[in-house]
Amino acid sequence: MSSEYDIHVCMVSDQPAPNLLPALDNTLGPKDKKIILLVSPQMQKKGDGLQNVFRKYNLTADVVQIQDAYNFPEIQEQLYSCLARYENKNVVLNLTGGTKIMTVAAQSIFELAGKPMFYVKEQDNSVIILQEGKEKSHAPLDKKLKIQDYLLAYGYKTVLSENTLYNRPDFTFELINNITKYESAVSRTNAYVSKAQDRSALTFVRTSYEDGIESFLDLCRKFALLTLEGKQFTFTDEQARRYVCGGWLEEHVYQCIGKINKQKIQDKVLNITIKTLPQAVENELDVAVSANNYLHIIECKTANIGNSKDSDALYKLYTLKNKLGLKTKSMLVSYRNIDKLYRGKRANDNAKRAKDYGITVIQHSDLRNLKNHLEKWIAEA
Repeated sequence: MSSEYDIHVCMVSDQPAPNLLPALDNTLGPKDKKIILLVSPQMQKKGDGLQNVFRKYNLTADVVQIQDAYNFPEIQEQLYSCLARYENKNVVLNLTGGTKIMTVAAQSIFELAGKPMFYVKEQDNSVIILQEGKEKSHAPLDKKLKIQDYLLAYGYKTVLSENTLYNRPDFTFELINNITKYESAVSRTNAYVSKAQDRSALTFVRTSYEDGIESFLDLCRKFALLTLEGKQFTFTDEQARRYVCGGWLEEHVYQCIGKINKQKIQDKVLNITIKTLPQAVENELDVAVSANNYLHIIECKTANIGNSKDSDALYKLYTLKNKLGLKTKSMLVSYRNIDKLYRGKRANDNAKRAKDYGITVIQHSDLRNLKNHLEKWIAEA
């Protein structure tokens, strides 16, 4: 239908999806289409990120520098030169991006030249193709935005966890359906592990016999996750230790997402490490989901944590949400009530903080209906 569009002119903005989707799709041109990026100084990093993704897919991307994203004549002149340079090519303008001034300037030049344009509707993964001021056609895009591509566009290198799913659904069912019985014991077990001098160890010693923790450790023993000998408990292996100390909740969230209508979920990952380029500052995302071409990030917590910013789950989500675009959504899934997650001055105000940060919280007994909560959250635009 539109395979003739072999050069895409794109205006770089804060959101990478509208530029990535049509460029990576074969609906709007051949596989080896050329990309022209109009980049203002403010969008230089976003332009670099897009080029990283295009290189991954062997697409050529040329950059046209716009010194002032609000200078109407300059933008027109740059676009006029671009069209003159490719006058014998089939050039199409992606209207979905840039400042409003850039959009108006670009549209005026392309209309004058009688060249086609398109607008990306991220909500339904489609494009509206325009020519001579009228809608020419409305076409679905086949390309679904992958999480690693989205993150690369924001300047993050990604490393996926090599761990396979431990998959103990009966263990998880017992913990969720008896939260009141186990919540304190889960936190105390995490504390023994996190406070140990050697955090990679498999054997830990309790300071006392406690009824709650005894029941939890016995449940872990029943599922072959550890062995018990007096006050000493030894995890079966490193993966078992990680699973008991919160991995079970991460897996449960990931598996609930897998049960949501596959038409809605484009991509999902469990335990992905993201590193900023070139500084290589690391963060781990417990669960990430791509749906409706929006990134959804989920932090899972089963234990008490401190009151420093480095250990603050809400602050981490807030920071990442701001760095990964306005349309990125974030959620905290907590085994405990979030007002019990923090010590010191951060305690007792977390529901308000989460609301102020724009973070959705699923906590405590809400976990019994987790799939429905996740499905509703993902469906919200």
